[in-house]
Amino acid sequence: DFLTSILAFWPLGINLPGYRKFHFLHHLKVGTASDPELLHKNMKFPDYELPINRYKMALFFIKDLLCLSVYEVLILISFVVPKKKTDLILPNLFLGSIIGLLFFNDLTWVLILWFIANISSFWAFFRFRIYIEHIGSKGTHRIVSNPILSFIFFPYGADTHWEHHKWPTMLYYNRAKARDLISDVPLVSIKELFDSYEKESHTESSTKNLAIDFV
Repeated sequence: DFLTSILAFWPLGINLPGYRKFHFLHHLKVGTASDPELLHKNMKFPDYELPINRYKMALFFIKDLLCLSVYEVLILISFVVPKKKTDLILPNLFLGSIIGLLFFNDLTWVLILWFIANISSFWAFFRFRIYIEHIGSKGTHRIVSNPILSFIFFPYGADTHWEHHKWPTMLYYNRAKARDLISDVPLVSIKELFDSYEKESHTESSTKNLAIDFV
């Protein structure tokens, strides 16, 4: 937990206990009114409202790159704040130490660049992943991606999100191999998924034919 926190969560201003609670509840209540990820999306319509075309998606991507989605980032961070105040001590000490170290070594520009990246390019790429996971579904889209898209947008098996929900404890590098174990739920390309977003608002009946498994 400490290594995960110091290498992944604290640099983003997020604490592991808060995220763990958010993520476990998302798995338990995915697609329901109690799904915290769905609650977050519902606060930012029309960003995630269907139907939506590629033109609007591109505009949202550009908006993110221009740091115009700070409000949404702050909303998401508020969803992962733990109830125990003690869980905030170490993250704040870590960030404070890093800020002080950079400031006293005349590296303030590194700090500014890091936080700008978090609310611009990082969020833009993160939003793209949100679009291919659960939008318009009570379950999880089972997608297939080409190597270039996987390298840019879906590192560490992020394009096997369906498999992640199917086998939550499975290590990311085994999920692609595990795909062969499921044959009755077809894979859908990102192009096909985005084409469907332009045509209709998804319902349980329409998305189930689009390679959705309501797990």
